[in-house]
Amino acid sequence: MSHSYWQRGDRRPDERDVTAYHEAGHAVASVRLRRGISLVTIQADGALAGRCVSPSLRRIGPRLEAIPQTSADIRPLRRPLSREDAQLLGAIRREMTIRLAGPISQRSFYERTAPGIALAVADYGTERDRQQVADFADVLCRLAGRSSPGVEVRAAESRARELIVRPESWEAVTRTAQALLSSGTLSGRMVRRLVFGR
Repeated sequence: MSHSYWQRGDRRPDERDVTAYHEAGHAVASVRLRRGISLVTIQADGALAGRCVSPSLRRIGPRLEAIPQTSADIRPLRRPLSREDAQLLGAIRREMTIRLAGPISQRSFYERTAPGIALAVADYGTERDRQQVADFADVLCRLAGRSSPGVEVRAAESRARELIVRPESWEAVTRTAQALLSSGTLSGRMVRRLVFGR
């Protein structure tokens, strides 16, 4: 990140703080949307500054992996949707919301700690999440027989923003981020305690 975005005397958010809030956003959304979470960490792992790991992705993983890699090869699901197909579409939408909760948490953190910050700085490092959401939206639209992935992305962004900025959720994000800054890694059980205040 470039120093030129900050005025002299402003506290520049530390990259570790930013990563903690980003990963805390994913973790809180995972718990609130009942996806499940194994762990969340801000320990760097290769190109990743942090990660949020979920065991429940295994349930939809095989279905997602069975979808052709080239979106042009994806055929719409048959109507009426089976229970499994409806669950798959719901799981994709939930995953999109969770993937966007990290960038939205990160941006909210910047807005609270460095008001007036350029969006390019506030969104630094969120490209991977945003690309995955765009890919999910494309798959979702092809499966659902729709032609506007942008609408699905905006809907997921709206759901994630609504989820993260609620006072009780933002408090949970802050508690989770602070715990990550203290210990580096949290178990799913610990995140659930932080989210629900138990």
